Amino acid sequence: MHKENFFNISWINQLKLRASWGVLGDAEKIGYYATSTVLAYNPSMYAFNGALVAGAWNNVAVNKNLHWEESKQANVAVDLGLLNNRFNLTAEYFINNRDHILYASPVPTEFGLPAPVTNLLKMESRGLELLASYKDRQGDWGWGADLTFNFSAIR
Repeated sequence: MHKENFFNISWINQLKLRASWGVLGDAEKIGYYATSTVLAYNPSMYAFNGALVAGAWNNVAVNKNLHWEESKQANVAVDLGLLNNRFNLTAEYFINNRDHILYASPVPTEFGLPAPVTNLLKMESRGLELLASYKDRQGDWGWGADLTFNFSAIR
């Protein structure tokens, strides 16, 4: 906004408003075959008529309705540079909603297999990040300081 014709405050060198929104998917936690029945094989599974015989078995419970986790993110921010950009302030508000989080819930031992992965959980995080910084230069020597605050809540 600081480059617009209507904006003429000499001690404000930078004023930006930023906003973004997006959806990301994630399925890396489950591998390639979490929705497929894959048999395990053992060449000497059990004895039959006095000889060891090969066998195959299903060693995992499968959830055919499994789908990607979703992370819906949004943020709004303002960047402010003052006095030839020696002082800079940034304030950013964010929301991150994660839906359909992949989770293998505990099952009783009597089930006989590891638990199937399901889209069972949700999580929301939101918060405010503040950054104040100062930088200056005296000849060949430059210095600066940053102060950062983060207030966030996860549900």
